[in-house]
Amino acid sequence: MADDYLGRKMEDHLSRGGAGTAPRRPAATLKTLLAKNRECRDYDPAFAVGDDRLRRIIAAGEAVGAGRSAAEASRFSFHAVSERDEAAKVARHIARDTFATPPEAFIAVCGAAEESRSTYIDLGAAAQSMLLQAVEMGLNGMRIENFDREAVAAALDLEYEPLLILAVGRSAERAATA
Repeated sequence: MADDYLGRKMEDHLSRGGAGTAPRRPAATLKTLLAKNRECRDYDPAFAVGDDRLRRIIAAGEAVGAGRSAAEASRFSFHAVSERDEAAKVARHIARDTFATPPEAFIAVCGAAEESRSTYIDLGAAAQSMLLQAVEMGLNGMRIENFDREAVAAALDLEYEPLLILAVGRSAERAATA
């Protein structure tokens, strides 16, 4: 009986953000994420996204296939590009008018299965999920479809053909106001 009472008190204490815990920031709602999710073409070149952030963004794309068979869930292969030299290689093969200032990070989304109509539906869902995850983390991004697929695959030594590239970074506009 006393254990049950103490357990409830501890749960109540923890749910209110009790002593010793960091204050929780309010969870972003889908509405606020969608409002902030706008295409970004001018990135802060001084801001490094980092592999840890890119892995979190990729996890959102991988979740699109969750709950399916292993073959269906692995339709895509994701390649994080966070090193400046590698990012510059990718940027070279994207249409020149795409960016005012290119980002320092990209994610190449490659087709690891036979292309079909549902592949492209899932590709759109994965891209949107990843972009929303980026926004939730305070970053910006954009989908890039106009690039030289063969050149990017060769530059990054990709196993599969890239279907889409996501640019990821902090907008120059946001950096100027920070």
